[in-house]
Amino acid sequence: MLLKNPGFCRDVAKRLKAAFPLATVVPLTRSSTWGAVALAMGMPVPPRTAPKPRRASKPSKSTAGSDSGGSIGSDGGKEGSPALSPLASTPAGATNFEVLTSLRDSPTERRNPRSLHLDTMPLPEAVDLMLDEESRVPAAIGRERESLVRVIEAVIRSFQNDGSLFYIGAGTSGRLGVLDASECPPTFRAPREQVQGIIAGGQRALWSAVEGAEDDAAAGADAIRHRNVGKNDTVIGIAASGRTPYVWGALTEAKARGAVTVILCFNPAVKTVLAENPDAFQPDHVIAPDLGPEVLTGSTRLKAGTATKQVLNLLTTLAMSRTGKVVSNLMIDLNPSNVKLRDRAQRILRDLTGESLDTARAALEASGWVVKAAYEALLKNSGPQRQR
Repeated sequence: MLLKNPGFCRDVAKRLKAAFPLATVVPLTRSSTWGAVALAMGMPVPPRTAPKPRRASKPSKSTAGSDSGGSIGSDGGKEGSPALSPLASTPAGATNFEVLTSLRDSPTERRNPRSLHLDTMPLPEAVDLMLDEESRVPAAIGRERESLVRVIEAVIRSFQNDGSLFYIGAGTSGRLGVLDASECPPTFRAPREQVQGIIAGGQRALWSAVEGAEDDAAAGADAIRHRNVGKNDTVIGIAASGRTPYVWGALTEAKARGAVTVILCFNPAVKTVLAENPDAFQPDHVIAPDLGPEVLTGSTRLKAGTATKQVLNLLTTLAMSRTGKVVSNLMIDLNPSNVKLRDRAQRILRDLTGESLDTARAALEASGWVVKAAYEALLKNSGPQRQR
Protein backbone atom coordinates (compact mmCIF):
# COMPACT_ATOMS: atom_id res chain seq x y z
CA MET A 1 0.00 0.00 0.00
CA LEU A 2 2.79 2.43 0.88
CA LEU A 3 4.64 1.96 -2.39
CA LYS A 4 1.49 2.63 -4.42
CA ASN A 5 0.90 5.92 -2.57
CA PRO A 6 4.21 7.80 -2.97
CA GLY A 7 3.06 10.89 -1.06
CA PHE A 8 2.03 8.77 1.92
CA CYS A 9 5.27 6.80 1.60
CA ARG A 10 7.37 9.98 1.75
CA ASP A 11 5.38 11.27 4.71
CA VAL A 12 5.88 8.03 6.65
CA ALA A 13 9.61 8.04 5.82
CA LYS A 14 9.90 11.64 7.00
CA ARG A 15 8.16 10.86 10.28
CA LEU A 16 10.32 7.78 10.86
CA LYS A 17 13.50 9.80 10.30
CA ALA A 18 12.26 12.45 12.72
CA ALA A 19 11.55 9.83 15.39
CA PHE A 20 14.69 7.75 14.70
CA PRO A 21 17.39 10.06 13.24
CA LEU A 22 19.89 7.21 12.78
CA ALA A 23 17.44 4.98 10.94
CA THR A 24 17.74 4.22 7.23
CA VAL A 25 14.39 4.09 5.44
CA VAL A 26 14.48 1.99 2.29
CA PRO A 27 11.40 1.09 0.19
CA LEU A 28 10.92 -2.64 -0.23
CA THR A 29 11.60 -4.06 -3.67
CA ARG A 30 8.73 -6.53 -3.30
CA SER A 31 5.81 -7.24 -1.01
CA SER A 32 6.56 -7.58 2.72
CA THR A 33 4.68 -10.88 2.70
CA TRP A 34 7.78 -12.43 1.18
CA GLY A 35 9.36 -12.20 4.64
CA ALA A 36 6.72 -14.59 5.93
CA VAL A 37 7.25 -16.83 2.90
CA ALA A 38 11.00 -16.97 3.57
CA LEU A 39 10.43 -17.88 7.23
CA ALA A 40 7.89 -20.52 6.28
CA MET A 41 10.26 -22.10 3.78
CA GLY A 42 12.85 -22.56 6.54
CA MET A 43 10.48 -24.25 8.96
CA PRO A 44 10.16 -28.03 9.26
CA VAL A 45 6.99 -29.45 7.81
CA PRO A 46 4.82 -31.07 10.54
CA PRO A 47 3.28 -34.50 9.86
CA ARG A 48 -0.20 -34.35 8.43
CA THR A 49 -3.12 -35.42 10.60
CA ALA A 50 -6.70 -35.91 9.61
CA PRO A 51 -8.82 -32.89 10.58
CA LYS A 52 -11.49 -33.38 13.20
CA PRO A 53 -15.06 -33.05 11.93
CA ARG A 54 -16.64 -29.69 12.85
CA ARG A 55 -20.24 -28.94 13.53
CA ALA A 56 -21.70 -26.32 11.19
CA SER A 57 -22.68 -23.15 12.97
CA LYS A 58 -24.52 -19.99 12.07
CA PRO A 59 -22.47 -16.84 11.63
CA SER A 60 -22.67 -14.44 14.53
CA LYS A 61 -24.27 -11.03 14.18
CA SER A 62 -20.86 -9.41 14.49
CA THR A 63 -19.52 -11.10 11.37
CA ALA A 64 -22.57 -11.86 9.25
CA GLY A 65 -22.58 -9.73 6.13
CA SER A 66 -19.27 -8.06 6.95
CA ASP A 67 -17.10 -6.78 4.13
CA SER A 68 -13.54 -6.69 5.34
CA GLY A 69 -12.16 -6.79 1.84
CA GLY A 70 -14.01 -3.91 0.18
CA SER A 71 -12.01 -2.03 -2.41
CA ILE A 72 -10.98 1.52 -1.68
CA GLY A 73 -12.71 3.95 -4.01
CA SER A 74 -11.34 7.29 -5.14
CA ASP A 75 -13.65 9.04 -2.71
CA GLY A 76 -11.70 7.44 0.13
CA GLY A 77 -14.50 5.18 1.32
CA LYS A 78 -14.85 1.42 1.16
CA GLU A 79 -17.21 0.34 -1.54
CA GLY A 80 -19.70 -2.15 -0.21
CA SER A 81 -19.21 -1.17 3.43
CA PRO A 82 -21.95 0.51 5.47
CA ALA A 83 -22.11 4.26 5.04
CA LEU A 84 -20.98 6.41 7.94
CA SER A 85 -23.72 8.08 9.90
CA PRO A 86 -24.14 11.63 8.61
CA LEU A 87 -24.46 12.80 12.20
CA ALA A 88 -21.14 11.18 13.03
CA SER A 89 -19.24 12.68 10.12
CA THR A 90 -20.98 15.95 9.23
CA PRO A 91 -18.44 18.70 8.50
CA ALA A 92 -18.31 21.70 10.77
CA GLY A 93 -20.85 24.31 9.71
CA ALA A 94 -22.48 21.93 7.23
CA THR A 95 -25.91 23.49 7.64
CA ASN A 96 -24.48 26.76 6.34
CA PHE A 97 -24.54 25.47 2.77
CA GLU A 98 -28.15 24.28 2.72
CA VAL A 99 -29.19 27.43 0.88
CA LEU A 100 -26.81 26.39 -1.92
CA THR A 101 -27.85 22.75 -2.18
CA SER A 102 -31.50 23.82 -2.41
CA LEU A 103 -30.94 25.83 -5.61
CA ARG A 104 -33.47 24.82 -8.23
CA ASP A 105 -33.34 27.20 -11.21
CA SER A 106 -30.05 26.25 -12.85
CA PRO A 107 -29.56 27.07 -16.54
CA THR A 108 -28.37 23.50 -17.01
CA GLU A 109 -31.89 22.27 -16.17
CA ARG A 110 -33.80 24.57 -18.49
CA ARG A 111 -35.04 23.61 -21.95
CA ASN A 112 -33.14 25.08 -24.90
CA PRO A 113 -35.65 26.68 -27.31
CA ARG A 114 -33.28 26.06 -30.21
CA SER A 115 -33.43 22.29 -29.78
CA LEU A 116 -37.13 21.67 -29.12
CA HIS A 117 -37.28 19.55 -32.28
CA LEU A 118 -33.96 17.77 -31.75
CA ASP A 119 -35.55 14.35 -32.19
CA THR A 120 -36.90 15.16 -35.68
CA MET A 121 -34.45 17.80 -36.88
CA PRO A 122 -32.50 16.86 -40.05
CA LEU A 123 -29.11 15.55 -39.00
CA PRO A 124 -27.09 18.24 -40.83
CA GLU A 125 -29.03 20.92 -38.95
CA ALA A 126 -28.62 19.05 -35.67
CA VAL A 127 -24.84 18.86 -36.18
CA ASP A 128 -24.68 22.60 -36.92
CA LEU A 129 -26.81 23.36 -33.87
CA MET A 130 -24.68 21.35 -31.47
CA LEU A 131 -21.45 22.81 -32.82
CA ASP A 132 -22.86 26.33 -32.61
CA GLU A 133 -23.88 25.81 -28.98
CA GLU A 134 -20.44 24.43 -28.14
CA SER A 135 -18.75 27.40 -29.86
CA ARG A 136 -20.29 29.72 -27.26
CA VAL A 137 -18.35 28.11 -24.41
CA PRO A 138 -14.99 29.98 -24.68
CA ALA A 139 -16.62 33.42 -24.57
CA ALA A 140 -18.63 32.46 -21.49
CA ILE A 141 -15.48 31.22 -19.76
CA GLY A 142 -13.62 34.39 -20.79
CA ARG A 143 -16.10 36.49 -18.85
CA GLU A 144 -14.80 34.76 -15.71
CA ARG A 145 -11.19 35.73 -16.43
CA GLU A 146 -10.57 37.65 -13.19
CA SER A 147 -11.74 34.74 -11.07
CA LEU A 148 -9.73 32.30 -13.19
CA VAL A 149 -6.54 34.33 -12.70
CA ARG A 150 -7.02 34.42 -8.94
CA VAL A 151 -7.57 30.67 -8.80
CA ILE A 152 -4.52 29.96 -10.98
CA GLU A 153 -2.44 32.14 -8.65
CA ALA A 154 -3.74 30.12 -5.68
CA VAL A 155 -2.79 26.84 -7.39
CA ILE A 156 0.69 28.21 -8.14
CA ARG A 157 1.14 29.08 -4.46
CA SER A 158 0.04 25.59 -3.48
CA PHE A 159 2.60 24.02 -5.83
CA GLN A 160 5.35 26.35 -4.61
CA ASN A 161 4.64 25.40 -1.00
CA ASP A 162 4.58 21.63 -1.53
CA GLY A 163 0.80 21.60 -1.51
CA SER A 164 -1.67 19.85 -3.79
CA LEU A 165 -4.56 20.67 -6.07
CA PHE A 166 -7.69 18.62 -5.45
CA TYR A 167 -10.66 18.35 -7.77
CA ILE A 168 -13.84 16.93 -6.28
CA GLY A 169 -17.15 16.29 -8.01
CA ALA A 170 -19.83 13.78 -8.94
CA GLY A 171 -20.74 12.20 -12.27
CA THR A 172 -19.29 13.91 -15.33
CA SER A 173 -17.79 16.67 -13.17
CA GLY A 174 -15.92 14.16 -11.02
CA ARG A 175 -14.75 12.15 -14.03
CA LEU A 176 -13.29 15.23 -15.70
CA GLY A 177 -11.42 16.12 -12.51
CA VAL A 178 -9.94 12.62 -12.35
CA LEU A 179 -9.04 12.87 -16.05
CA ASP A 180 -7.13 16.13 -15.68
CA ALA A 181 -5.35 14.87 -12.57
CA SER A 182 -4.30 11.66 -14.35
CA GLU A 183 -2.82 13.63 -17.26
CA CYS A 184 -0.47 15.71 -15.09
CA PRO A 185 2.14 13.03 -14.23
CA PRO A 186 2.94 12.11 -17.86
CA THR A 187 2.67 15.68 -19.16
CA PHE A 188 4.63 17.45 -16.44
CA ARG A 189 6.37 14.63 -14.52
CA ALA A 190 4.32 15.78 -11.56
CA PRO A 191 4.08 13.52 -8.50
CA ARG A 192 0.77 11.67 -8.49
CA GLU A 193 -0.27 13.37 -5.27
CA GLN A 194 0.29 16.91 -6.60
CA VAL A 195 -2.98 16.96 -8.57
CA GLN A 196 -5.70 14.60 -7.38
CA GLY A 197 -9.22 13.91 -8.59
CA ILE A 198 -11.92 12.70 -6.20
CA ILE A 199 -15.26 11.40 -7.48
CA ALA A 200 -18.37 10.73 -5.44
CA GLY A 201 -19.00 7.00 -5.23
CA GLY A 202 -15.37 6.00 -5.63
CA GLN A 203 -13.57 4.26 -8.44
CA ARG A 204 -16.67 2.42 -9.67
CA ALA A 205 -18.32 5.78 -10.37
CA LEU A 206 -15.79 6.39 -13.16
CA TRP A 207 -17.67 3.99 -15.42
CA SER A 208 -20.97 3.35 -13.64
CA ALA A 209 -23.43 5.64 -11.86
CA VAL A 210 -23.45 5.22 -8.08
CA GLU A 211 -26.95 6.01 -6.85
CA GLY A 212 -27.20 8.78 -4.28
CA ALA A 213 -23.44 9.38 -4.01
CA GLU A 214 -23.66 13.06 -4.95
CA ASP A 215 -26.29 13.72 -2.26
CA ASP A 216 -24.00 12.74 0.63
CA ALA A 217 -22.36 15.89 2.00
CA ALA A 218 -20.74 13.94 4.84
CA ALA A 219 -18.98 11.65 2.34
CA GLY A 220 -17.49 14.70 0.64
CA ALA A 221 -16.14 15.91 3.96
CA ASP A 222 -14.80 12.43 4.73
CA ALA A 223 -12.92 12.40 1.41
CA ILE A 224 -11.17 15.64 2.35
CA ARG A 225 -10.28 14.35 5.82
CA HIS A 226 -9.02 11.07 4.35
CA ARG A 227 -6.51 12.98 2.21
CA ASN A 228 -5.36 15.17 5.12
CA VAL A 229 -6.00 18.37 3.17
CA GLY A 230 -4.29 21.38 4.76
CA LYS A 231 -3.45 25.05 4.47
CA ASN A 232 -1.08 24.65 1.53
CA ASP A 233 -3.68 22.97 -0.66
CA THR A 234 -6.29 24.23 -3.12
CA VAL A 235 -9.60 22.36 -3.39
CA ILE A 236 -11.84 22.92 -6.42
CA GLY A 237 -15.37 21.62 -6.21
CA ILE A 238 -16.98 20.99 -9.59
CA ALA A 239 -20.78 20.97 -9.78
CA ALA A 240 -22.47 21.92 -13.05
CA SER A 241 -25.73 22.91 -11.34
CA GLY A 242 -23.93 24.45 -8.36
CA ARG A 243 -25.98 22.50 -5.83
CA THR A 244 -24.26 19.12 -5.31
CA PRO A 245 -24.19 18.35 -1.53
CA TYR A 246 -21.13 16.07 -1.87
CA VAL A 247 -19.15 18.99 -3.28
CA TRP A 248 -20.32 21.55 -0.75
CA GLY A 249 -19.59 19.17 2.11
CA ALA A 250 -16.06 18.72 0.79
CA LEU A 251 -15.48 22.46 0.36
CA THR A 252 -16.75 23.21 3.87
CA GLU A 253 -14.35 20.69 5.38
CA ALA A 254 -11.48 21.92 3.20
CA LYS A 255 -11.96 25.53 4.27
CA ALA A 256 -12.12 24.50 7.93
CA ARG A 257 -8.69 22.94 7.40
CA GLY A 258 -7.25 26.14 5.94
CA ALA A 259 -7.22 25.17 2.25
CA VAL A 260 -8.15 27.58 -0.54
CA THR A 261 -11.65 26.64 -1.73
CA VAL A 262 -13.16 27.15 -5.19
CA ILE A 263 -16.55 26.28 -6.66
CA LEU A 264 -16.66 25.75 -10.42
CA CYS A 265 -20.25 25.65 -11.67
CA PHE A 266 -22.44 26.85 -14.53
CA ASN A 267 -25.17 28.46 -12.49
CA PRO A 268 -24.60 32.23 -12.03
CA ALA A 269 -27.31 32.23 -9.36
CA VAL A 270 -24.71 30.79 -6.96
CA LYS A 271 -23.01 34.20 -6.86
CA THR A 272 -26.31 35.90 -6.08
CA VAL A 273 -27.19 33.44 -3.33
CA LEU A 274 -23.78 33.85 -1.71
CA ALA A 275 -24.03 37.64 -1.85
CA GLU A 276 -27.53 37.62 -0.35
CA ASN A 277 -26.66 35.12 2.39
CA PRO A 278 -23.45 36.29 4.09
CA ASP A 279 -23.96 33.73 6.88
CA ALA A 280 -23.90 30.86 4.36
CA PHE A 281 -20.69 29.00 3.66
CA GLN A 282 -18.51 31.19 1.43
CA PRO A 283 -15.87 29.58 -0.80
CA ASP A 284 -12.81 31.70 -1.44
CA HIS A 285 -13.46 31.88 -5.19
CA VAL A 286 -16.44 31.31 -7.49
CA ILE A 287 -16.12 30.49 -11.20
CA ALA A 288 -19.63 30.41 -12.67
CA PRO A 289 -19.86 30.91 -16.44
CA ASP A 290 -23.38 31.19 -17.84
CA LEU A 291 -23.54 28.65 -20.67
CA GLY A 292 -27.31 28.69 -21.04
CA PRO A 293 -29.35 25.49 -21.35
CA GLU A 294 -27.99 22.34 -22.93
CA VAL A 295 -29.14 21.10 -26.34
CA LEU A 296 -30.31 17.96 -24.54
CA THR A 297 -32.01 19.27 -21.41
CA GLY A 298 -30.02 18.54 -18.28
CA SER A 299 -27.23 16.64 -20.05
CA THR A 300 -24.25 18.41 -18.52
CA ARG A 301 -21.80 16.16 -20.33
CA LEU A 302 -22.35 18.57 -23.26
CA LYS A 303 -21.53 22.29 -22.91
CA ALA A 304 -20.92 22.04 -19.17
CA GLY A 305 -18.53 19.12 -19.78
CA THR A 306 -16.70 21.03 -22.50
CA ALA A 307 -16.42 24.11 -20.29
CA THR A 308 -15.19 22.07 -17.33
CA LYS A 309 -12.42 20.52 -19.42
CA GLN A 310 -11.38 23.91 -20.77
CA VAL A 311 -11.24 25.46 -17.30
CA LEU A 312 -9.23 22.57 -15.85
CA ASN A 313 -6.86 22.78 -18.83
CA LEU A 314 -6.29 26.45 -18.00
CA LEU A 315 -5.68 25.82 -14.32
CA THR A 316 -3.09 23.06 -14.53
CA THR A 317 -1.35 24.16 -17.72
CA LEU A 318 -0.78 27.74 -16.55
CA ALA A 319 0.08 26.74 -12.97
CA MET A 320 2.63 24.21 -14.23
CA SER A 321 4.04 26.77 -16.67
CA ARG A 322 4.85 29.03 -13.71
CA THR A 323 6.44 26.34 -11.56
CA GLY A 324 9.30 25.14 -13.74
CA LYS A 325 7.49 22.61 -15.90
CA VAL A 326 7.47 24.66 -19.12
CA VAL A 327 10.18 26.52 -21.03
CA SER A 328 8.84 28.74 -23.82
CA ASN A 329 5.83 26.67 -24.89
CA LEU A 330 7.53 23.31 -24.49
CA MET A 331 7.01 20.59 -21.87
CA ILE A 332 10.48 20.62 -20.37
CA ASP A 333 9.65 18.01 -17.75
CA LEU A 334 7.41 15.55 -19.58
CA ASN A 335 7.81 11.85 -18.89
CA PRO A 336 8.96 10.24 -22.19
CA SER A 337 7.48 6.83 -21.49
CA ASN A 338 7.02 5.68 -25.09
CA VAL A 339 8.58 6.07 -28.55
CA LYS A 340 6.42 9.04 -29.53
CA LEU A 341 7.28 10.95 -26.36
CA ARG A 342 10.98 10.11 -26.62
CA ASP A 343 11.00 11.57 -30.12
CA ARG A 344 9.24 14.64 -28.76
CA ALA A 345 11.79 14.97 -25.95
CA GLN A 346 14.62 15.03 -28.49
CA ARG A 347 12.87 17.72 -30.54
CA ILE A 348 12.27 19.80 -27.40
CA LEU A 349 15.98 19.79 -26.60
CA ARG A 350 16.90 20.53 -30.20
CA ASP A 351 14.54 23.49 -30.36
CA LEU A 352 15.64 24.94 -27.02
CA THR A 353 19.41 24.48 -27.35
CA GLY A 354 20.09 24.32 -31.09
CA GLU A 355 21.89 20.99 -30.66
CA SER A 356 21.40 18.11 -33.08
CA LEU A 357 18.90 15.33 -32.43
CA ASP A 358 21.79 12.92 -31.88
CA THR A 359 23.31 15.21 -29.24
CA ALA A 360 19.90 15.65 -27.65
CA ARG A 361 19.37 11.88 -27.51
CA ALA A 362 22.79 11.34 -25.95
CA ALA A 363 22.01 13.91 -23.25
CA LEU A 364 18.68 12.27 -22.57
CA GLU A 365 20.23 8.84 -22.27
CA ALA A 366 22.87 10.21 -19.91
CA SER A 367 20.16 11.74 -17.71
CA GLY A 368 18.02 8.62 -17.66
CA TRP A 369 15.53 10.32 -19.98
CA VAL A 370 14.80 13.14 -17.53
CA VAL A 371 14.22 15.94 -20.01
CA LYS A 372 14.78 18.85 -17.65
CA ALA A 373 18.08 17.42 -16.39
CA ALA A 374 19.24 16.83 -19.96
CA TYR A 375 18.28 20.40 -20.90
CA GLU A 376 20.23 21.87 -17.98
CA ALA A 377 23.26 19.72 -18.84
CA LEU A 378 23.22 20.88 -22.46
CA LEU A 379 22.94 24.52 -21.40
CA LYS A 380 25.86 24.13 -19.05
CA ASN A 381 28.02 22.57 -21.76
CA SER A 382 27.04 24.88 -24.62
CA GLY A 383 27.28 28.22 -22.84
CA PRO A 384 24.89 31.14 -22.55
CA GLN A 385 24.82 31.92 -26.28
CA ARG A 386 22.55 28.92 -26.85
CA GLN A 387 20.13 29.64 -24.08
CA ARG A 388 16.80 30.99 -25.26
